[in-house]
Amino acid sequence: MSQGCAHIGETGKFCSECGTAVAPVADRKKTLILVVLDESGSMAHKKADVIGGFNTFLVEQANLGDDARLSLTKFNTQSTVVHAGIPLSSAPHLTEHTYTPGGNTALYDAIAESVRLADKDQHADERVLCLVM
Repeated sequence: MSQGCAHIGETGKFCSECGTAVAPVADRKKTLILVVLDESGSMAHKKADVIGGFNTFLVEQANLGDDARLSLTKFNTQSTVVHAGIPLSSAPHLTEHTYTPGGNTALYDAIAESVRLADKDQHADERVLCLVM
């Protein structure tokens, strides 16, 4: 069983994927999603996979039905905050023009920047989910 399952369903029912009891919508904690995205040159050959994976993740998270927010930090030679705590519903998908791998890897800088964002942006009623791609 998965702890903290956020699958949607009728109260008193169980998630078909993990078996966790589904909490009423009012009882679910909101989510601040931190995405730390590798945009270094080594990702050039995986560009389409990253774009597709990120966009699929956005859709899946939006389908969970909570009022999630998104912070996106991309990194290559530098780390760049692209979005800071925006509503997930307004987060744009990645495209060939917005995801352009190049440069070196500044992973630790990007993670540190994302944690600082979470410390600053997290609401008291939110949990934090961090995805490093």
